[in-house]
Amino acid sequence: KFDNDLYKLFRRIIMLSFIIFELVAQAYLIKFFYEIKKELNKHINLIYLKIKRILITLLIAASIIILPFLPFDNLKFLKHALEWNVFLGVITFYFLTFLMWKKN
Repeated sequence: KFDNDLYKLFRRIIMLSFIIFELVAQAYLIKFFYEIKKELNKHINLIYLKIKRILITLLIAASIIILPFLPFDNLKFLKHALEWNVFLGVITFYFLTFLMWKKN
């Protein structure tokens, strides 16, 4: 039982760390793209860059809202649904990155 609980704790810590670092990295990337968007104008579609900024803002806001509910075991279904929605948002971010770059 102790090993199983320890495994679940580490799994939860790894997943939470992944989400946090992924969102921070994406926000930093969007910030960097906005700083050099004049140089990138001929290589990227700015509409997708704006959509990515909105998406990352929503994901960060949702993650901050989720944090107080993580310790409660009786809201397990809500936690799983929100975690998967954040993962879906991260995958959508990567898809928008694919669409953002102009084909030459």
